[in-house]
Amino acid sequence: MKTEIEELINKNKKYIDAKNEQTSYKIKYVTKYVDNWLRVLSNAKFCSNLNFIDSMCNAGIYSDGDFCTAFKVLELFKNYAYQYPQKKYSLYINDVSQDRLNVFTKLVEIVFGDRLPNNIVLYKNNNDVNDYLNILTTNDNLFTYPNATLLYVDPYDFRTVHIPTLRRFAEKYYCEIIFNVFTSDFVRNKMDKGIKAAIDDDKVDINTKEELVDYITSQLKVNRMKYTFQYEFRISTNVELYQIMFLTPSPKGLDELKNALWDTFKGSLFHRNHKQENNNNIQMSLFSEKDDIQERLKGYVNEAKNYLKLNYKDKILSYEDICDIILPISMLKSTHIVNELIKPSIATGEIQKLNRTANKSNYKKDLYKIN
Repeated sequence: MKTEIEELINKNKKYIDAKNEQTSYKIKYVTKYVDNWLRVLSNAKFCSNLNFIDSMCNAGIYSDGDFCTAFKVLELFKNYAYQYPQKKYSLYINDVSQDRLNVFTKLVEIVFGDRLPNNIVLYKNNNDVNDYLNILTTNDNLFTYPNATLLYVDPYDFRTVHIPTLRRFAEKYYCEIIFNVFTSDFVRNKMDKGIKAAIDDDKVDINTKEELVDYITSQLKVNRMKYTFQYEFRISTNVELYQIMFLTPSPKGLDELKNALWDTFKGSLFHRNHKQENNNNIQMSLFSEKDDIQERLKGYVNEAKNYLKLNYKDKILSYEDICDIILPISMLKSTHIVNELIKPSIATGEIQKLNRTANKSNYKKDLYKIN
């Protein structure tokens, strides 16, 4: 199989991209989240059909032989499809290049042959991403609740994806969306013709990167979309390249995303590419990875406590309220809320546990006053 894959790459070099460090981490991050998503929904009784849509899927493989996101998802599908034969796993791939789609199709034949379970279905389209999203939005039966759908939109630049078209998909379906927002394009070019066309809203006035991200979030946080989170990817000089924006109607979805972030980036606030340095100049960290993680966690907890005291002083909040407030704006995940935030804050008097439950050891069902 290795020889066949090498031959496929050599024959199709002009259709297969090279891969840089941030792409490797992006794939690892997104794939980890999809794994979490599949685990939760494969066990959910309400859902019988799980859809992953890669609207710009590429050729399925990079020039170094590593697989692209959609192909990694197909590998995950195979594992889950055997474990849950009563579920249907549908992979939708689309690319504007028929040649890249052909490479993807051939790669599936090489790697899987006819060994994919019958409850996996692969749908292939060859369209511009915006035309493809329009096609999906007119298909009423495939993505409506209780189907579970995750849409992945990963362009090469900001100008490619028409935001109102993406919004229509978010408005119509109960789904989750992972969208790569190329903030560097805006920082470099401001509101040029191409970026204006992608936003397609004459009323909007955007002057900063932060305003751009807030605007896109407001456009996509529609229908049942309630929770959002952005994660930054920077090049080695610390310049932000893009943000991976996540939107979900479910607090469980946000929590599983946080798990994927901590698994992939060990709590780091953003990913930054490593500099290529001479081995003689590499300096070893004085701290272990475990120490680094604890220091980051401590910083995030302090920020969360200060935010609650500043904005919710004397307010009474439930555990769910605190999660809804803190998780979308912090790297903290739900497992940190009780043990790292609430309990230590009770000990210092910054939060008062009101003991409104019969079981006083149940922190998730109680109410809290912010002092």
